[in-house]
Amino acid sequence: MKKILTILAAVGLTATTGTTLVSCGSGQKNNDQDYTNVSGVTAWNNNLKQVQGFVIDQIGTTFESSSDMNEKIKTINFSKVARKNILFADNLALGEKQKDIVDEAIKKAPNPNELFNYSIYVVAVRSSTKRTGTNNQDTLKVDYLEVKDGEWTYATFDNVKSFKYENVFVSYKK
Repeated sequence: MKKILTILAAVGLTATTGTTLVSCGSGQKNNDQDYTNVSGVTAWNNNLKQVQGFVIDQIGTTFESSSDMNEKIKTINFSKVARKNILFADNLALGEKQKDIVDEAIKKAPNPNELFNYSIYVVAVRSSTKRTGTNNQDTLKVDYLEVKDGEWTYATFDNVKSFKYENVFVSYKK
């Protein structure tokens, strides 16, 4: 540390010790941590895997109820996993559905021409239920838009635009 300060002073650049400590910090930043291999991650998109893994790391996959999960989701600081290719809506819905429709969210999203393919714009993280026939599975759901060839892409169900989504299977204590 003293050597750095001496060199800075020698070239006429001085900085406070606090500033130097920040710039010379040690250890891995949360933003650099890889969450893609966390148990329970289901997405195929590595950016989405990162978000799913981060959520699982923060709150787990076993909850008292869907209300309990939604309350825990609200405590997560998503800025720790944000990157240039993992973006979060300013009005990110935590523990509830996104109130914006797809077209409104696209207007608020960054310019997709400035992003790489498969970059994501997360609009909601919440509890949900995946229904397959008569089988219902409790899930943690991430709603998002995705960049493909300079455009925001979304899902379409019955000719209605919808957010893309991925589920993480969860369980409730009974």
